[in-house]
Amino acid sequence: MRTTACPLTPTIRAGLAHASRGCETGPHSRRRCMKVAVAGKGGSGKTTIAGTLARVMAERGHRVVAIDDDSNPNLALTIGVDTAQASKLPGLPRDLLEERTDAQGVKWLELAVPAEDFIDRFGVPVRDRLTLLVMGQPNHGGSG
Repeated sequence: MRTTACPLTPTIRAGLAHASRGCETGPHSRRRCMKVAVAGKGGSGKTTIAGTLARVMAERGHRVVAIDDDSNPNLALTIGVDTAQASKLPGLPRDLLEERTDAQGVKWLELAVPAEDFIDRFGVPVRDRLTLLVMGQPNHGGSG
């Protein structure tokens, strides 16, 4: 897989071959997993890198949950979802967080859904071993 969109693909694949050795699961091993976040300035290739990582890891047999938290979500397109299907992917419901207040008046947000059920309930399987979570889009400009 070599494209002009991601000329670093061979480098990414080589790095993943090394990094994924410690991310195996099996009936006689403890579950170990890797968590990767891709951050950077707008237009720096974050979505392309994240999509490539997700695809390659899934192709290597790892279970992957790709989370698109961009105000303009396009991660689905980089992992191979066609445009028509990508436009229909649901964002997370806005009522997932509940505001709580303790006895001292300190407020915080808490998940309304048990964390262990989150991916199963809201993740969208898009390929073998690859699930996508689209966090949602802001209601209006400046609200993201």
